Amino acid sequence: MTETLINPNNKLFIGMDLHKNTSTLCVKNKEGDEIVFGKINTDKNEVRKFIENVKEKSNDLSLVMELVSQ
Repeated sequence: MTETLINPNNKLFIGMDLHKNTSTLCVKNKEGDEIVFGKINTDKNEVRKFIENVKEKSNDLSLVMELVSQ
């Protein structure tokens, strides 16, 4: 997973593309700069840990998820 240092007062957007086994996650700032990008196992504890780590970097977050139908 790659990360960039950021100001904690900047708004961040978390994009999540969830799949059965692995999920792709990306965090961008309001300018569209990529802050974090990576893949994790699709497991509620790993997703929660990822979000908690992002919450430590910013006081203002939005979460966007790709809708999937099966």
